[in-house]
Amino acid sequence: MEGRSLGKSEIFQAIISQLRQRVGETYFSKVKGHSGDVGNDGADKLAGQGAIKPDNSDEIDISVPEEYRVEGANLQALSQALFYRGIREKKMKPYSQRRGTNIMTDMVRWAIKGRAAKFPTDRAIWKSLRNQDIDKKIRAFVYRSLHDSHKLGPYWDRIPNCQYRADCPKCETVETLEHVLTDCQASGQQVIWPLVQTLLEKRGIERGDVTIGNILGGTMSYIKNSHGRPDKGANRLAVIVMTESLHLIWRVRCEWKMDRDADAEQIHTNEELTRRWTHTINRRMKLDQALTKVTLRGNKVNKSLVKSTWQGVELEEQTPAEHQQASIKKTQRTNTQHPAQPPVAHLITVSSGGVVHFHFYSFSSFVSSTRIVIL
Repeated sequence: MEGRSLGKSEIFQAIISQLRQRVGETYFSKVKGHSGDVGNDGADKLAGQGAIKPDNSDEIDISVPEEYRVEGANLQALSQALFYRGIREKKMKPYSQRRGTNIMTDMVRWAIKGRAAKFPTDRAIWKSLRNQDIDKKIRAFVYRSLHDSHKLGPYWDRIPNCQYRADCPKCETVETLEHVLTDCQASGQQVIWPLVQTLLEKRGIERGDVTIGNILGGTMSYIKNSHGRPDKGANRLAVIVMTESLHLIWRVRCEWKMDRDADAEQIHTNEELTRRWTHTINRRMKLDQALTKVTLRGNKVNKSLVKSTWQGVELEEQTPAEHQQASIKKTQRTNTQHPAQPPVAHLITVSSGGVVHFHFYSFSSFVSSTRIVIL
């Protein structure tokens, strides 16, 4: 089973098949652990030996003859979700996964194994797309990316008079998703990924190499704290920053190709990319703050989780000079209209160099300050 992990249903079906092929009857009895039972102690020893072996070091035959294949479920233990999953698995059996899907999921699997020493199953990879901390549009984008179904590169080779769209106008090479997210000089990735690395390093988070597997695997994070337990705040920060950044790169690429007609003279500048990325992360941080005061479906975002996510994160957001006066007037107008309530952004000083200091205290006091530089 090279290249993927086995699901529980596959393992249990293989075990049941072996038991049904036996001539004699099989009985099960519960044995107390570490009680000196020869069979139990032997099983523990073999399990320990298997745990230290490299992945896929043993070739395991889990093939099940059709006459011994058992399907079904205990109705008393059957939930609606489990029932639906069983129906879906049965209906999907005649279909095989797309080649592009297999390639993408395998790249994600091996990238996560190199980064976190875990080898996620297909089920774990797809389940990570349900993470509510990820914007719905970004989840849809990653879903299509894992299926390799974006209209890029070879897709255009099959359409008459559109073959020229298969190449990147800037880099003069085939434009694949991997090229857009890791190599293209017009998508902004060469600026955005170093910014991501700098931010995550502040929290001691290892981003990993800039590979397509690591990027699409950004929906999963397995960081542990000093006690060896999952660090919820760090994991949440890593997922949010990685997914927001990869989607920003895609948006920059689309803006350049569609809105700017792939003009080499109109490629986004480093300053523009830095400002866009900083605004994206700041916007998400402020949204988290706001959600701690809003009840959605009977639940609120946990304040302590939001605090542990963003603690130590402080970004400088650069705003174009033409927005300086408008921003100051808007802040002054807000303070005049609502003098009794502390504004979301409170203007402190405007220095001679054009540096405006805003301190954010709304909803929670955990964000110490955000320093906004007006160019």
